[in-house]
Amino acid sequence: MANEKPSMLNHSFSKKSSLLHRPSNILRPETPPLDLENVSETLLEKNIKASQMKFGFLGLGIMGGGIVKNLLNSGHKVLVWNRTGAKCKDFEKVGATIAVTPCDVVEEADITFSCVADPQAAKEMVFGNCGVLHCPSLEGKGYVEMTSIDADTSHDIVEAISGKGGRYLEAQIQGSKTQAEEGTLIILAAGDRTL
Repeated sequence: MANEKPSMLNHSFSKKSSLLHRPSNILRPETPPLDLENVSETLLEKNIKASQMKFGFLGLGIMGGGIVKNLLNSGHKVLVWNRTGAKCKDFEKVGATIAVTPCDVVEEADITFSCVADPQAAKEMVFGNCGVLHCPSLEGKGYVEMTSIDADTSHDIVEAISGKGGRYLEAQIQGSKTQAEEGTLIILAAGDRTL
């Protein structure tokens, strides 16, 4: 049994990734489920007061899930959406509200965070069917892109968001799954300073 390989999930996609032109058939090890009720020591040490704003979150994967966990454990109101809706159910049990589409998240939230798999998925959140641009107005709304994206994708998204009156911030994540769960990620941000 010591020689057994970890279980792998095949996340196959029909296209090649535009990033480095590599195939997007990536085998990733299964990760243990996120313990949503366990509050990290780091979070307990901080004196975080719940905001009156409502936060939206698109993407509950390895990084996004940890970030949302900490927002909820800090008492914030969080509206979530994930392409696989089943992931949302666990977050609903600990206080999140589930949205039907990315557009629904943006309409209800003051600030929406997007933390999805890749640049193509980030574009789909904004430009795709029921995406952010399907909202009648983004006036006064904030959109924070946390997905690792290229400059062209960021430019396309900022133009679209600001063109409808929204504010945009690119916030690249530096860290691991453990750091996301503990609330110790490093975020490199650029964009609208009011966010």
